[in-house]
Amino acid sequence: MSNRHPLFAAASASLGIYTGLILACSLASGAPAGGPAADKTAVEGPATKGKAPVHRVPAETAPTAAAVSPARAAALEARAIRTAKLRELRKQAVVCQKAKDMHGLIRVCNEVLAIAPKSYSWLFMRAGAYWATKQRGLAIEDYSACIKLKPTAQLYEIRSGQYKLMSDSQAALSDIQEAIRLKPLVRFVLKEAKLQLEVGNVDAGIAAAKKALTMMEANAAEKNLLYEMEAYELIGLAYLQKDDPKSALEPLSKVLSLIPGWPEASKKKDRAALIKLASWNGNKVLCRGEAYEKLGKLKEAIADYELAVAAYPKNFDYRKSLLRAYRKVGQNEKALALLNQMLLEDDTPELYYKRAEIYKKLGKTAQAKIDLDRAANIEYSLMGTHKRNTK
Repeated sequence: MSNRHPLFAAASASLGIYTGLILACSLASGAPAGGPAADKTAVEGPATKGKAPVHRVPAETAPTAAAVSPARAAALEARAIRTAKLRELRKQAVVCQKAKDMHGLIRVCNEVLAIAPKSYSWLFMRAGAYWATKQRGLAIEDYSACIKLKPTAQLYEIRSGQYKLMSDSQAALSDIQEAIRLKPLVRFVLKEAKLQLEVGNVDAGIAAAKKALTMMEANAAEKNLLYEMEAYELIGLAYLQKDDPKSALEPLSKVLSLIPGWPEASKKKDRAALIKLASWNGNKVLCRGEAYEKLGKLKEAIADYELAVAAYPKNFDYRKSLLRAYRKVGQNEKALALLNQMLLEDDTPELYYKRAEIYKKLGKTAQAKIDLDRAANIEYSLMGTHKRNTK
């Protein structure tokens, strides 16, 4: 074993980073590693019986101005200035975020990225600020730059969501599929199912939703009631899109049975409880009603439509579905009452024509003629407005 004491370790422990820098400069200049006094006595000091040697750094190794080259000094100074500038910009960014000043935040991010153009965190921050100020294209560019630096599933998911909001469902689908490749999570697969339906790939959408259900069955950590409900609803909607109400009815009924409290309220025929539950799940109730209607089960369809309308009395689309079902089964009085409510909010020719038809069925020809004239006058007025606008 060598009896030479570790000089560099002792010096670094005694004087820290600064001494290390001087030693590095000495090495660069070609001086011996220990300096002129790098012998055992200078390093270890006088021996002390029964005690560890006392480590001393020779006086000859004390730093001098000449030890740091001008180029190195300039580099250190530039680095210090850069660090101080970035510290100040971070403070400005915090102020902008607290004040929700997105334009100011973009300005700060631009200054930082001029210094550090490949800073992931600042690119990500600027992307969010661009999106908040509705500069969608620039936001996508920054998210894309982030993906090049750090291609994670979460980033692909974020950009997919931005593409979807920009109505580019195909680009959104490609990104979410990449997210699934990197990290196959149930939420990603459900997003794929929705996007497949949006772009018209109905069978692929059904397959993705069923895959999500299989993943939840196989992995308890992924099991989630909301995800399960969403998967069944997507399957039901997909079958409705395929005009297959028979296949749609089972998953749509399954969705409602998964709503906490729904099975009990249905069994007891507790309408008040069902209306309350439907107020959070109106579209699910409406979709099952649509499946019933297409299957010709109009009594069941009306029950679901009435429940949806009771939960959302001002929803025009829900009331139109109920009106259509009333007219199909000949419940003209109920249809008339519903139309009267709707015409108070929207006096379109379509509604007047429908009410005129109901008046005729009820033998009220005079009222029917009045509604037909109103519908014609509104259409004429709308045509005149269109002609003026085109001119």
